[in-house]
Amino acid sequence: ILNIVDDVTKECLGAIPETSISGRRVARELTAIVQRRGKPGMIVSDNGTEFTCNAMLAWCKDAAIDWHF
Repeated sequence: ILNIVDDVTKECLGAIPETSISGRRVARELTAIVQRRGKPGMIVSDNGTEFTCNAMLAWCKDAAIDWHF
């Protein structure tokens, strides 16, 4: 399960249950969350470099959002 949590409010913004989640899928889910909630100042991932892929790097660049691993 990929959980997307707002660090300030501790609200779960998304929970994606899958056996394997592609970078493109994560990008789609994040795009939907940004459309509903607005653009965050930064995204912090505690998964290390697992999401360092071309799809996520392109999404961050297109969305102009800093991503810290």
